[in-house]
Amino acid sequence: MINITNTPPARNEHTEPEIINNNKQINQDTPVGVPQFSKPPEKKSSPKKTILAVLGLLSFFILGVSGVLISQKQYTDDSITAPNAPQSEPAAYIDQASCHLSFSVGAPTPTPTTIPSECGYTPCSEDLPCSDGLNCVATDDGESYCSLPEYEDACIADPSVETCCSEIIIITSCGFGPCSDDIACEEGSICITADDGDNYCSLPDYEDACVIEPGVEACCSEPIVCDSECTEDTTCTDINEDWSCYFEDDAETGNCRLESNPTSEECLEIEPSECGYTPCEEDTDCIDDLICITAEYG
Repeated sequence: MINITNTPPARNEHTEPEIINNNKQINQDTPVGVPQFSKPPEKKSSPKKTILAVLGLLSFFILGVSGVLISQKQYTDDSITAPNAPQSEPAAYIDQASCHLSFSVGAPTPTPTTIPSECGYTPCSEDLPCSDGLNCVATDDGESYCSLPEYEDACIADPSVETCCSEIIIITSCGFGPCSDDIACEEGSICITADDGDNYCSLPDYEDACVIEPGVEACCSEPIVCDSECTEDTTCTDINEDWSCYFEDDAETGNCRLESNPTSEECLEIEPSECGYTPCEEDTDCIDDLICITAEYG
């Protein structure tokens, strides 16, 4: 019987390096003699880097949305907007005044239309006529005025709207004429036709006397009658030539009396005196064949 003894092989001077895993033990299931390699250590991410990455993505998203909104606004907005110009200075677009040139072409200036002068106005001429129905008259002031034909004389003497274009009513004083109606007479007077055929202004109370003998005395004052006050003979003789202004006892005013019988307040004629009666101044003052004598006693 052969006796075999298992002798261990001689140790090789050159041996494989032993790979040692500091982190894990060699798996027991791994066959002996298979080299074992260690895994690279796992890198743990830093929290700070994670936060920065998230912020970067968020910023990118915000910028993208902002760009879309700005582009849409520029597309829909008619106002001038500088692209990508921030609000801060300096801006890409600076609003400043610019030069503009504008002009318009108008129609030719029409020839002025001549407007006729109205009544009572100046000037007037062949080139500047008056309105229809008016005449151009040269007045005393050296100008030319438009006037109605019927009032040319008054317009020439004193040109105005009133004198050239309407009837001028001249107010006539009491006792004077002519007058056409009561309006032409001064206030309180009326226009009457006298016996001489002319018209005069008279006070209504003396109309009858004014008709007979028109004048200031008869038309405008109390009629002079017998015994009316007077200061001179003409006041009485203008009414009755047989009257005179008789003064008694050196009075300042007298009375119109019959000159042949001044003592009679009724202006009565002296009745012929009978024989033996007085007074008388001449034979005719006595009746019948009596004569007027002056007695010795005066």
